[in-house]
Amino acid sequence: GIGKETTELFVESGISGLTIADVNEKLGKELADRLNSKFNKRVVTFVKTDVSNEESVKRMFVEHFQHHGKLNVLFNNAGVMLGDDSSPPETTTDVWRKTMAINLDGVFFCSKYGIPEILKSGGGSIINVASIVAHVGSANAQIAYTASKGAVLAMTKETGIIYAKKGLRVNSVSP
Repeated sequence: GIGKETTELFVESGISGLTIADVNEKLGKELADRLNSKFNKRVVTFVKTDVSNEESVKRMFVEHFQHHGKLNVLFNNAGVMLGDDSSPPETTTDVWRKTMAINLDGVFFCSKYGIPEILKSGGGSIINVASIVAHVGSANAQIAYTASKGAVLAMTKETGIIYAKKGLRVNSVSP
């Protein structure tokens, strides 16, 4: 729901030229259609995207630029917490890798292809969604999720330092 609510707030604030990138085609199309109907113009585009797949992310950016021409804000929100994520001995390698692929690789791929475009547009902002568990841990064992969100925090700090003097702000939020 964070992505949906954020998209609605962006559009209601007057921002247009948004691309919703989600693996869930049905919900993504419904949200884009509803927002475009509400404002009686195309303010939002939907592109089915698997953020754990580099080619899918590249394709999403190509489609974004075909529709909107530039990029100023990148909101990296995709994430999963899988039911079998537990303590290190109990978490399978598959659960670990899938969590990292979506929660961490997704932020990396979107940043990798988004940063050059934001800089071409004159600057902007990247907002990465981390989690409070990255700061304090979790009472419920969820090692992969917590580790992935901790890595998102570290990536946010490093990327922010790298691009601070180039007109690109990089921040994270930790719901």
